[in-house]
Amino acid sequence: MATLHIYSRVSSDSQEENTSLVNQKEKGISLATRLGFEHKVWNEGAASSAKDTLDNRPVLQDLLKEIDDGRVKHLYAEYNDRLSRNATTLYQIRYSIIKNEVLFYTGADITPNDLNDDMSNLLFGIMGEIATFENSQRTRRLHTGKFNRVKEGKFLGGPPPFGYRIASDKTLEIEPEEAEWVRKAHEYIADRKTIRDIRELFRENFVRTRRGNMVWSVGSIEKMLKNTHHGGYYVVTNSKTKKSHTIDCPSIVGKQLKQTVNQYFANRSPRKRVRAPNLKR
Repeated sequence: MATLHIYSRVSSDSQEENTSLVNQKEKGISLATRLGFEHKVWNEGAASSAKDTLDNRPVLQDLLKEIDDGRVKHLYAEYNDRLSRNATTLYQIRYSIIKNEVLFYTGADITPNDLNDDMSNLLFGIMGEIATFENSQRTRRLHTGKFNRVKEGKFLGGPPPFGYRIASDKTLEIEPEEAEWVRKAHEYIADRKTIRDIRELFRENFVRTRRGNMVWSVGSIEKMLKNTHHGGYYVVTNSKTKKSHTIDCPSIVGKQLKQTVNQYFANRSPRKRVRAPNLKR
């Protein structure tokens, strides 16, 4: 008996949680029953459309190997773009399907697409180009929306800098306990103490890094002190337009103190860093 190989994928974890994968599987099994076929499900799970290559699609790689080995003759995906929204990746899949004379099914239609037929191949290609275009437009809209929110003062994403937390409105707000040690670190530099003095201060007072480490590296403390956020602003650069946006945020240290610390790093002569002693135990 023939087997219908059902490939399922979503482009985000939220879609995975919203039962999209289950729906794709059920549609494929329903079609297999109508065709009188057995079925096998190939579930990719969540795979980003933004990085849509075979490198991040291990299940699809295994499926294509089965196709190339001649063990797959009937393939199902809910829509063409479930296979891929990337033109290059879709071409690779399309080539394997044509070369191995695989019949491709979509939706609830029991009539397959035979890509060895010129018209079916043309329509498949057109649908693939449309999916690629729509994905490009979607990515552009998401990118634009993200930076519009940034210009409104919303935090771009990722963990906030030491001394801050993310407020309910997605802006940065001061985390009081961490902010206290940020101020003391800046004051140490103003008092002509060293980075290693700050490191020892943190160790003696059990100040943990964001990863929960008791011992701070010299580099981590330097990075914290160079952070512009503590002075009341930060700069975000749009990777596509190359435009930079200066965003205000609550300041933890005063302007004069921040300038003193900045001057300390500006005047410091570059030298080879000496490895700090092992204080993990």
